[in-house]
Amino acid sequence: MKTKLNLALFYFLLLFVTQIHAVEILPANLTDFTSNDGQKYLRESFDDHTLKLLSHFTTQKTTTYCGVASVVMVLNSSNLPKPDDTEHPISPDQPNRFFTYFTQEDFFNDRVKAIIPRETVLKQGITLNELNQITQSFGLRTEIYYADRLKLNSFRNVLRHSLAKHKFVIVNFLRSGLGQVGGGHHSPLAAYDNKSDRFLLLDVARYKYPAYWVKTEDLWNAANTRDADANASRGFIVINP
Repeated sequence: MKTKLNLALFYFLLLFVTQIHAVEILPANLTDFTSNDGQKYLRESFDDHTLKLLSHFTTQKTTTYCGVASVVMVLNSSNLPKPDDTEHPISPDQPNRFFTYFTQEDFFNDRVKAIIPRETVLKQGITLNELNQITQSFGLRTEIYYADRLKLNSFRNVLRHSLAKHKFVIVNFLRSGLGQVGGGHHSPLAAYDNKSDRFLLLDVARYKYPAYWVKTEDLWNAANTRDADANASRGFIVINP
């Protein structure tokens, strides 16, 4: 269901998403979320699903935690009960009672460690398949798609229909494939603008790049790349809330 985006909410979202200063300049093929065109795309495509993800938009804690931060955003936006946030006691008088929230600090529970230990992620990050297994370990149903098995139209349709059905999407792509600085990266998609054929990518390396709109063909090309660590193509996972 579409949500009417009033002016006050719109500018609050712009302020919230741009709280952290990005140091890299976006390539010309990407549209800054806060630009005039970026704002127009948002007004035309915004819905409840977009609002959920924006309300939990976070920054990866380390340079290899893009997958961790992306899953945390999805977990907090989902219908799952939230665990204790052990960094935030309710009060000094109640040190053993905590507010509840999924965090990157508490991410590596026993189930996640059995898939990949924290030390490995700190060293080399997470592959798409590992990210898929981790997301499932929290009790969410997922589907994994490898970009080299999808034509451009199929890639577009799966992503567009998934977002329209309020499913979550985390895409794994090669930054240089978008003209950016860096290697493999994970981040969630939050919206699709049909007129411009662009997806809103909430880049969790917010210190590096702002949120931006990316053309479907550019995203497909960046995802249709080889991840040497996984010996497989990059792609995306679709997650049921």
